[in-house]
Amino acid sequence: MFTLIEELREMSAQHGWRATFMTKPTSDKDSSSAIHFCMSLWAGDTNTFHDPATKGLSAVGRHWAAGLIKHAPALIALLCPTVNCYRHLHTHMTPDVADCLWESRDAMLRVVIMGPHTTYIENRLPTSAANPYVVMAATVAAGIDGFVNRLQLSSEAAERLPSSLAEALTALEADKVLSDALGEEFNRWFLQLKREAEIAKVNNAKEEERDEMEVERELYFRLL
Repeated sequence: MFTLIEELREMSAQHGWRATFMTKPTSDKDSSSAIHFCMSLWAGDTNTFHDPATKGLSAVGRHWAAGLIKHAPALIALLCPTVNCYRHLHTHMTPDVADCLWESRDAMLRVVIMGPHTTYIENRLPTSAANPYVVMAATVAAGIDGFVNRLQLSSEAAERLPSSLAEALTALEADKVLSDALGEEFNRWFLQLKREAEIAKVNNAKEEERDEMEVERELYFRLL
């Protein structure tokens, strides 16, 4: 993935263009980018997310999904790691609440079942700004918690996802499972960087009555 990004940047530059993977580089409501992270859990040649009896999502898959739902408020800080990411969320065909639905392109988790080898859960939460290694680590930590503790998908109304990076960071800081999985050093540096180098700069721009999108482009356009 990183190789592809760098190749696209280099090829664009050769033709006088600049490629960016900033989640939403303009105010145009249709211009945002995401990563759909598809997952399944295998034991040898068996996809444990598939239930051969019901031809649906297995108990293992439901437990895994429930773990992601439980930790969604904290996960979003890692899967949507910039101030700019939150311009992408809570819009048409993007996640709004922490839910898991069959074949829904509006849900946070979209369950796809096309057979024993093609049963998977698509996490539609990560944006193009996410680091795939961090996405993988956080996903595994949340999924394992759901599996080990046999968490269940709830039929109650889904919890609305955080609408700002600041809100998501607070949830991450309070989530012991993810904090322990990622480690004290990662959490400390990640929280400090996001709060002091990104959120504070955008907040200062508001006080100075500068255009927020301009400030976000200064932060992310060349970096991502």
